[in-house]
Amino acid sequence: MRVGLLSECAFVPWCVSSPRRRSRHRRRRPSHSPLTTLLKARTFPAQVIWGAEDPALKMSRYAPEMCEVLGLKSWHQVRGKHFLQEDSPIEIAQKVASLVADQTV
Repeated sequence: MRVGLLSECAFVPWCVSSPRRRSRHRRRRPSHSPLTTLLKARTFPAQVIWGAEDPALKMSRYAPEMCEVLGLKSWHQVRGKHFLQEDSPIEIAQKVASLVADQTV
């Protein structure tokens, strides 16, 4: 089984414009991005894990779009801000382990 990790930092800029670019470019819907096309065709499981207090990428704005692209109904919210690997390493490890365990049953 293949398991991959993709952080929101790698994903979000491909599916939506950053606030800085928004003045020059129209906001791109996630379904129109080259990366989202690849993610929709993926053959591996995915989940979205978000920091409840992320000041850079607001969960209420970006998490639903990520779930839409990945074909997920919901996302996981963990304590922390933008750098979840530093803020909530155990919670993230548990979520990843749970995803892997669900795929191996």
